[in-house]
Amino acid sequence: MNVIVIGAGASGLIATIAAAENGASVVVLEQQEKAGKKLSVTGNGKCNLSNIFFQKNQGGTIKYSDRLFGNAEVIQTVLDSFGLEETLQFFKKIGVFTYCETVHGGFYPRSNQAVSVTNALVQYAEQLGVKIKNNNAVQRVEKTQNGFAVYTGVRMECERLIVATGGHYEIADGMTGYDIARQFGHQVSSLYPALTGIVAKDLLNKASGVRVHAKLYTDVGLSEQGEVQITSYGLSGIPVFNLSRNLYPQQTIYLDFTDGFPDDFGNDSEFISRFYRDIQTYNKRRTLLKIMSGMFDEKLLGVIFEKAGVRKNLSGEQTTETVLQKIFALLKRYPLTVGFRRSFSQAQVTQGGVSLDGIDGASMQSKYCPNLYFCGEILDVDGQCGGYNLQWAWSSGYLAGKNSSR
Repeated sequence: MNVIVIGAGASGLIATIAAAENGASVVVLEQQEKAGKKLSVTGNGKCNLSNIFFQKNQGGTIKYSDRLFGNAEVIQTVLDSFGLEETLQFFKKIGVFTYCETVHGGFYPRSNQAVSVTNALVQYAEQLGVKIKNNNAVQRVEKTQNGFAVYTGVRMECERLIVATGGHYEIADGMTGYDIARQFGHQVSSLYPALTGIVAKDLLNKASGVRVHAKLYTDVGLSEQGEVQITSYGLSGIPVFNLSRNLYPQQTIYLDFTDGFPDDFGNDSEFISRFYRDIQTYNKRRTLLKIMSGMFDEKLLGVIFEKAGVRKNLSGEQTTETVLQKIFALLKRYPLTVGFRRSFSQAQVTQGGVSLDGIDGASMQSKYCPNLYFCGEILDVDGQCGGYNLQWAWSSGYLAGKNSSR
């Protein structure tokens, strides 16, 4: 059995290995100059390759749709077949030992270097006899009597074909994985950047560079919380990334900068009155901005004061309870109008892709074209930050490779 894998990213590399381990002769075609280029820098260069969320409980069930978005039934089948335990065992086998950080439950290589994961995958694949051909963009794919013919300037034939081309990307010539999918009858849903920052022109841009714990929420009940990075273009950070897939232009979102403070902080008239009395007792000669700088970053406070119409040099003696009410109202519910999501080049993943309706979740084989397989980000599955997208890549890629060699 000979197999061609198009794409040497996370899902393509593990598919390659799974196929080769099961006796297939495998050639990988990668349009970039190096295999695993995106994988080598993922997770801020540390490679968050999975998450404790995927650990099966005593009942052995996990609701994967809480973290991965797409066809829940197919996602469930794929992750149940090759999940966290199998993934960690696989990586340990090829020399990648992992640890689980306690805050978000992410699994990382002990080396804390994403490139070490890429190197282990590539070197093990080559040890199995896999030929990885970089700088090989696919120009055309044809169905043949015995399988497929793939053209990259030369004609190559295979009995089984795995498409693991990843998410949206610009290509100078040739065809994308989405083109191949459409050619063989698959539906491709609209593509959007996900896990990305949002562009929003607002007074808040003046606080560019500030990192602050905040809760982001919408009028329809969506919310995320964690460290938010205020930038010159808008907002960044994990909670922003996780919320981004559900945001659209001109939508209003709200930031609660008091998230994590005691429950009564800024919440009611009693708190405001008590804070006002403390100011008049201990801080009459200081400016209100300096008084509150022990709670919030001064650049952020400057924006809040300006939006509330409060002078930055207002003294404690001049402060009123009404002024404090205006300031804390904005700190708890700062409205921000979304311009748009940042582009694909700044996004971590692609939302949308090849519909799972046309994929057999048990094998990752096309329902429309025998011996054609899809895996990874090219499929209409995307997840939150924290190793969820890479777990999808490992799971779907391994199944595609294993089943392509049968």
